[in-house]
Amino acid sequence: MRRSWQGVIVVCGLLGLACSMNGGPGAQAQPLEPANTPVAAPAEATPSPAEPTEAPPTPAEPADVADEEAPAAPPRAVQLDKKDKGGACGDEGQPACPLEGWMEKNTTPAVENQDLKALAAALHKIEFMAPDPKWDEGASGWAKIAREGAAAAEKGDFKAAKATCKTCHKAWKDKYLESYKTRAVPKLPADADKGRKDIK
Repeated sequence: MRRSWQGVIVVCGLLGLACSMNGGPGAQAQPLEPANTPVAAPAEATPSPAEPTEAPPTPAEPADVADEEAPAAPPRAVQLDKKDKGGACGDEGQPACPLEGWMEKNTTPAVENQDLKALAAALHKIEFMAPDPKWDEGASGWAKIAREGAAAAEKGDFKAAKATCKTCHKAWKDKYLESYKTRAVPKLPADADKGRKDIK
């Protein structure tokens, strides 16, 4: 029993000591300072991705306009290409120029032999050989003279047919040699010996 009271006295003594240290029974309790716990910074709002801007519609390309077909041109003389040159020719020691060589093989033998059929065929072919369509215009046109000579040969008039050769040379030979001396003879249609169909 004595030990029990001694224990109580010890406990009371300890409590008294604690009260005196804290200012006595009436002392107010000191507020506890908050722990220095770091406060997390508010998270930055993640910007929402901008919605993709729709590209403006591409304007439709205009439909290709179909090329209008040009009206068929009437048959004309076969033109010689101005750039189609056969090299130096016609002078001493040089080969004959293209048209000159063609005539030596076609019209010259026909005239020398008075072969009216061959002469008519050769003159019909010459109707296609004007280097410029303008040379066929007018009463002294290249093709017109050649057609008159071919018609005369077909009628058996050798003199009249031969005369058209001189008429053609007088009207066109110098001009031809000046501008078209080295031009190649054009490729003729298969029925060239019957003449151009657009010449009456």
